[in-house]
Amino acid sequence: MSWLFLKVKRRAKHKTIVGKKVVVNYFDQNSDFEKIFPMTGTVTRKIKVGSQDFFIVQFDKSFVYRNRDFSQIATKERHAGNYIGDKGEIHVHVCLPKEELTKDQYQFTDFDHVVWATITMVDPKIDNLTS
Repeated sequence: MSWLFLKVKRRAKHKTIVGKKVVVNYFDQNSDFEKIFPMTGTVTRKIKVGSQDFFIVQFDKSFVYRNRDFSQIATKERHAGNYIGDKGEIHVHVCLPKEELTKDQYQFTDFDHVVWATITMVDPKIDNLTS
């Protein structure tokens, strides 16, 4: 029964996250991103990577990682029951695309998993974004 609740909750949160402003913060596993994050951006769409749902975050400004410019990441929740769109910090996987993201379906080999991060919805009433 609890798996059904989690499935419904995930679907509801995922349905409302596209178009929302978020802040991505460093969490663990790659200290290079301590200097890159926090960054603000907008969730622009949902894609499939393998059979899993990932979300594209388009940042307000680009960043450089390993001599490449990035303005987008693909992100997915790390813990069942905690979904992008929930209140508070949600722990996520951050993957960098190896090529421009123009399709709706990808394989895991199309990305490099680079860091664990947190993602927080930005309250539109608060105007103190960090980027």
